[in-house]
Amino acid sequence: MILFSSPKPRRDDTEAVQISAFRSWRRVFPKARILLFGDGATWESFAREEGLELVGPLPSGAKGGEVIQFLFEEVSVLAGDEIAMYLNSDILLDPSAPAAVASLESLPGPWLASARRCCLSQWVGPALEKEEDWQKFYKRAREERVWGQACAMDMFLFRKLSFQTMPPFLIGHRGWDNWMIYHARCQNISVIDISSAMRVIHCDHDYSYAKGNTAPERRDGPLEEANLQMLGGEERLFHLGHATHELRHGEVTQCWGWSPLQRNLELWQIQHPRHGCWWKPIRRIFHPLLKLWQARTTRAENWNRRGRIISNL
Repeated sequence: MILFSSPKPRRDDTEAVQISAFRSWRRVFPKARILLFGDGATWESFAREEGLELVGPLPSGAKGGEVIQFLFEEVSVLAGDEIAMYLNSDILLDPSAPAAVASLESLPGPWLASARRCCLSQWVGPALEKEEDWQKFYKRAREERVWGQACAMDMFLFRKLSFQTMPPFLIGHRGWDNWMIYHARCQNISVIDISSAMRVIHCDHDYSYAKGNTAPERRDGPLEEANLQMLGGEERLFHLGHATHELRHGEVTQCWGWSPLQRNLELWQIQHPRHGCWWKPIRRIFHPLLKLWQARTTRAENWNRRGRIISNL
């Protein structure tokens, strides 16, 4: 199995959480190859100590920033028929990860899987190292976490996927992760929501490290807009609400219900614009009902609302 990422700059506000993230990957997947792409000069000694592989720099985009397509193309070739996992470099894994991956081993592919993140407050203190510190952190993640939105995807698992048609999205800016879901759905590839089986832990931070963000707290800026333009507009900002399957209690099952139906209709409308002459008037007639349907779907995708029971983690 291959795990891969592109580290953020190694500086005071990003170092401890990234070191802890890399160590967590090695803890739960001790035999996996862990590849770090990008300018890894500052991570060289740490990578050598922890058994990580520095692959090299990524190409730059036309408007600046690093292009994420390259690392997905490289890993898809290296992985072959095996499962590969992409993680943002500030994502920590806990012991739920190996069991979730094992539940997907029998699926031949191609398929794509992801999970919404468990959000904690901003990282404070040194990197995790001692066993008691790890156990305290995992306990905190279980008890204090807040579920991220369905669009908050910092991890992808996949098997036998090609990324040759992936636009040159820029790392650290929105849109590329939404494209992953959108592209898979357009190719009739199964998208599996594994949020109920695998805990993906994220500690909040600002985005000032991402070059081109003119307002880091809102992630605004020309590079954000460049990614959105390459995606094809906000209607293609697909997320885990558009998943076709879910993993729960070790079983992969089809997503059914009114919410998946609405998300399927969104995809159908994008793929069949020539039919707008008849479905757009119908949509205007039933606009009040459709708004209620959309509101119901939004509530269903909010896992933090009171009384919502979703996870066996």
